[in-house]
Amino acid sequence: MNETELAFTPATEQARLVREKHVSPLELVDMCYSRIERLNPALSAFTTLDKDRARAAARQAESAVMLGNALGPLHGVPVGIKENEITEGIETTWGSLWMKGHVPKEDSVVVERLKAAGAIVLGKTNMPDWGVMIHMINRLGEPTRNPWDTAHTSGGSSSGSAAGVAAGLCSLASGTDGGGSIRAPASFCGVFGIRPTLGRVPRYTGVSPSYIVNQLSQPGPIARSVGDAAAMLGVIAGYDSRDPDASRLPVPDYVAALGRDVAGLRIAYSPVLGYVDVDPEIAALVRAAAEVMRDLGATIEKVDPGFNDPAETFRRQWARRSPSVNFWMLSKRAINWAKRCRSSTKHTTCCSHRRCPFLLSRQAKRSLARTASRDGRFGLRLRSRSTLPSNLSLQHHAVSRVKDCPPVSKSLAQSMPMRWSCVPRVPTSPLVHSGCRTNRTCNIDGLER
Repeated sequence: MNETELAFTPATEQARLVREKHVSPLELVDMCYSRIERLNPALSAFTTLDKDRARAAARQAESAVMLGNALGPLHGVPVGIKENEITEGIETTWGSLWMKGHVPKEDSVVVERLKAAGAIVLGKTNMPDWGVMIHMINRLGEPTRNPWDTAHTSGGSSSGSAAGVAAGLCSLASGTDGGGSIRAPASFCGVFGIRPTLGRVPRYTGVSPSYIVNQLSQPGPIARSVGDAAAMLGVIAGYDSRDPDASRLPVPDYVAALGRDVAGLRIAYSPVLGYVDVDPEIAALVRAAAEVMRDLGATIEKVDPGFNDPAETFRRQWARRSPSVNFWMLSKRAINWAKRCRSSTKHTTCCSHRRCPFLLSRQAKRSLARTASRDGRFGLRLRSRSTLPSNLSLQHHAVSRVKDCPPVSKSLAQSMPMRWSCVPRVPTSPLVHSGCRTNRTCNIDGLER
């Protein structure tokens, strides 16, 4: 197996190869660092690397295999950690120049659990300042670029995580999502991301702004396949007393649930959610996804939830739940948002959910903006915000994935669109995306040259 084949081998398969002594953890780590050294200058996916400790952890992982010790589900798998997850001994900046040089003395819950499962932390992945932008730019360095076409952005705010996974720089990566920050970059970069139910994954990150900035946000996995995401979610989910919002519900076996038949499921299909204009190409792909689900035995019910643009409601929710660090929210306008929040709930419920536990919908009309120039300016903004209704419910899973990445020569309006999302309502519902697996490797031939 050559380097490229190994780099794009699913994380769960890499863990199996390690357990069966076909590949060593050190080999995987060195392979990732080799790719990072070669490709990261063009992508800026990773900000900080922890080579010495990662290699030491890989050697310990190899010894555990040779000694026949009990191994975790991600034993030996190299992972990237988003900049807003604190990491003991590794600089953590939240994408902010203000926090440059900050080195935490403990790990976040997500990092703790990944390490306990045997994963090996390669370093930190890039993100915009405090994670409040849908594209990747900060004052710490170069913007993260899309591996499919470096003239375009990777999306945000889990920018480096999505780009790193897509380019084979790491096998898995952590993300956080309060307004599309996992779903958008996952879709931009052609990988799989899921925003778990609020409270499913504990958010404790020490005494840090990361917890306070956006309490709508949830940590979640970014991977190249649904199976890998399910394995990672099973590792990082579960109650922790350090997060007052953490759910005490038992964690389902997400990996086992992947083999579940979708026959009998009731799925609400909404082409426009009541308020968005849809690119014809994306509309056709969503219809095709609905037909696939119907062919697999699911019942598809076309609905119109009747949403208006939820941006204002989302800002009110954000203001109500994030007053401590977002200083601009301390304005009179923000206080008024918070007061009016309870009366602005029409976006948070959908009558179709009483009949259908899943909602199949598109994400955004245009999802791939030109990447920032060296002076840090962008000239294009997202026109629609259809990831937001799921955030406002405070309960939904939210999944985003690109079915097939189009050629990079397509026009800006059609390049790398968000293809579709499926939003399960039930907090313990499994991932049921039959056949949702990216079999293609990222088109990085230009980077290799």
